[in-house]
Amino acid sequence: MAIMALVVLGVVSYPEIGVDLNPKVDFPIVNISTNLRGASPEVIDVDITDRIEGAVNTINGVKSITSTSTTGSSRVTVEFVLDRDIDSAVQDVREKVASIRRQLPNDVEEPRIAKMDPDANAVMWLNLSGEKSIRELSLYVDEVLKEQLQRVSGVGNIQLGGLQLRQIRVWLDSEKLRAYGLAATDVMTALRRQNIELPAGRIESLPGSIRSRSKGS
Repeated sequence: MAIMALVVLGVVSYPEIGVDLNPKVDFPIVNISTNLRGASPEVIDVDITDRIEGAVNTINGVKSITSTSTTGSSRVTVEFVLDRDIDSAVQDVREKVASIRRQLPNDVEEPRIAKMDPDANAVMWLNLSGEKSIRELSLYVDEVLKEQLQRVSGVGNIQLGGLQLRQIRVWLDSEKLRAYGLAATDVMTALRRQNIELPAGRIESLPGSIRSRSKGS
C-alpha cells in the first residue's frame, strides 16, 4: 500500500518537476584582477598579490586562495565554502581590497573584482585580417566593428585581443638627465601634468549651451 502511494505521488508530481539542461549555478568564487604596466612578476607578487592575499584571507568562509603573478598583471582567486552567499562574499572582498588600496603602488590600475560567471565566458572568437596594417585594423575594430557587433541581438559582451593602438614612446638620454639634474620620474610627472583634460567653462546661448574643455599639450 505504501509503495502504491509513493508511485501515485511520483506520477502526480512528475509534471511539476523543473528540469533544466543547463541550470543556473552561482559558484562561490571571486576573482581579483590588478594590472601594473611594466612591472616584473617578482614586483607584482610582492607589492600586489601578497598584500591582496593577506587582506582577503581574514574573510569569513574562505576555503582556498590561489594566485598568479605575471608581467604587469596579478590575479587572485578566492574560493568560499558552498553555504556562503556569493553576493555577500563579493562585498566583503571589495571592502578588504579597498582597505589596503593605499598600500598598493601608485601607478597600479584599480583592482577589478567579480564573481565567477560561466555565462560570461566567450563562446565565439573571430579573427580579422586584411591588407591594411595591424594598427589600422585595430583602430577599425575598436571604433567601428565593435559597436556594430554590440548591436547584434544576444551579444552580451565583446572582448578584444591583440590590438595595437596608437602610442607615443619617449626614450630618455641618461647622460642628459644627469646633466640637468633630473630623474626619469621628473619626466613622467611633467608628461602627466601637461597632458590632462580639464573643464574650461560653459557657454550659454538661447538655443542651448556648449561645454568647452581645455587640454594640456
